[in-house]
Amino acid sequence: MRKSSLALLTLLISIKSFANPAVQTTPISNLIRSLPTSTSPADPLQVFRPKLVITKDHYEIVWAISPGYYLYRDKTLVNTIDGDTKRALPITFEQGESIIDELFGPQTVFRQFTVMTLPKPANTQQNHPIRLQVSFQGCQEGRLCYPPTSIDLVSDPRPPATLNQDMNHQP
Repeated sequence: MRKSSLALLTLLISIKSFANPAVQTTPISNLIRSLPTSTSPADPLQVFRPKLVITKDHYEIVWAISPGYYLYRDKTLVNTIDGDTKRALPITFEQGESIIDELFGPQTVFRQFTVMTLPKPANTQQNHPIRLQVSFQGCQEGRLCYPPTSIDLVSDPRPPATLNQDMNHQP
């Protein structure tokens, strides 16, 4: 009986401390609350890291995907952005892995690394910045799926020698 009374008292004090903001401002409780937990989801842009690579005749989006996560092929879209004009680009995907997803049924996913190839639009101007809007969705294996996420990838199309010259001339 005494142990259950002590447990009840501890529970009541804990509940009271959450209701009292003054108790929550102690350095120890702030430290504990700020620690990441294994149940805290990571930022999707830390887990799924796309990088734009420009070649002579096409674009590539090179993805680094954290271990334990996967990226959906059919939930990935790429648009070119030029001022107010937004245009979808066709994507050529690598093979990928076939899975049966609890939410979406049969899907192709990518793990750890993949490259997506996109054609350069015919009206791409030389020495003009390139802006692609990439929308994607992925999941942590067996735990959670992220909502659709978008990121703008912008690259300077000038040759590396030109970029190095500009960097050397900056004050």
